[in-house]
Amino acid sequence: MSSKRNILILSCLSVLAGPAYSQVLQQEEPANRPVVETLITKLESPDFRDRQQATRLLLKLGPATLKPLKNRVYDGSLELAVRAMSIFESAYVGKDPTAVAVADEALEELARSKRQELAEHAQSVLVRNRATRTKIAVANLLRLGGEVDNYAPKQNVRVEDFQRDGPPLLILNKNWKGGVEGLKYVRRLKGAGFQIYLIDGAPLSEKAITELEASFDAPVIARRGTAMLGISGARATAGCLVLNVVEGKAAEKAGLRSGDIIQEMDGKPIEDFDKLVELLRNKQADEIIELKLLREPRDQPQSVRVKLGHWRRGNTSRSDSPSQERANPAAKPIGPPPKLKK
Repeated sequence: MSSKRNILILSCLSVLAGPAYSQVLQQEEPANRPVVETLITKLESPDFRDRQQATRLLLKLGPATLKPLKNRVYDGSLELAVRAMSIFESAYVGKDPTAVAVADEALEELARSKRQELAEHAQSVLVRNRATRTKIAVANLLRLGGEVDNYAPKQNVRVEDFQRDGPPLLILNKNWKGGVEGLKYVRRLKGAGFQIYLIDGAPLSEKAITELEASFDAPVIARRGTAMLGISGARATAGCLVLNVVEGKAAEKAGLRSGDIIQEMDGKPIEDFDKLVELLRNKQADEIIELKLLREPRDQPQSVRVKLGHWRRGNTSRSDSPSQERANPAAKPIGPPPKLKK
């Protein structure tokens, strides 16, 4: 601990607890635990100035205060809980990675507390700092083998911001090593505007997938085969209308355009986007398929051969991601709203 920090802490503690703690504060952090416990107790002091000073000091002491503070919150007063949440929030949005990790764990745990006031305060902190929560979740998902595309961490990101560039994507495939436990980070993306793709072969049970799907209010989770075509589509009168073509992916490389209507794949009729997805799930990456499609002026069908691509990690930036969709203003959806990208 730096001498400057020691001086600050000593000066404040002289008011709170007297000079007896001055020597303790100059020792290693484990020896500071009695001081931390005393400061936490002072959060419930009848003297407002004591509570304020204790709060400031606990903030200065950093990560070492967070775990004991979380343990005391469960049986402490509402005053202690409110002040503890402010300390957790300060650490949560701070720059110390150790403090961020401990505060994240504490807030997520407290948000599930059976004690209503604790749960509500923790949830309000998480909602207020949704961008930070999403950023932490994404970092953990990448660590566990998830693949994230079209996402750049920002403060105060709104779902509407994704309408221009397309939503951020989370892809869980055979590389996922987070198991069922790691899906808690997927659930933390709720409300962040993500679309989630579960690729055939991902090491997750059907029960785990069903429970994950049920945890979201909207159907943001889609199941896909290992091969990627790279379009979004909707039902049209004569087949599947191509709404958007993903830049750099198989469909674009083969010359597909927004506004094309896919009628057949390898001789099998395509009634809508769902049928196209169903047939593609039987294909493998690098396999070549033949599509029959109508293109303006739509008088004669055309045949296009497509070498299917892989679901793989792209650039995580929203601004220059290779998976960024390119919309054609002339392509107008027909029938139901657009489905998730394939």
